[in-house]
Amino acid sequence: MFRVSVYVSPKKGVADPQGAAVERALPALGHSGVRNIRVGRYITLEVEGDDAEKVKADVDDMCRRLLANPIIEDYFFEIAPAGSESSSAKRQPSSAVSERSGAEPQPREGT
Repeated sequence: MFRVSVYVSPKKGVADPQGAAVERALPALGHSGVRNIRVGRYITLEVEGDDAEKVKADVDDMCRRLLANPIIEDYFFEIAPAGSESSSAKRQPSSAVSERSGAEPQPREGT
């Protein structure tokens, strides 16, 4: 069994109305130095199997066909054995598998 974290975000150049709304609202809350906000989705799932490469291929297929729209969204995912602690980006197990689609990786806090 594997625990999978999927991160989906709008591609660069694609309008992001949610990100724009957040960017407009933050100065009213005293945060004026924030720019280029992109709002995406975080999806977690557990996938049965013993072969990490097969699970990786299956999750990539799930992302391309349902979880993300590859025309307007980028995605990446991380796979770890279900028993490991992978809830924090700072504590990724060395056996985790990470795959990305699209052009460039999206930076995350703490990395």
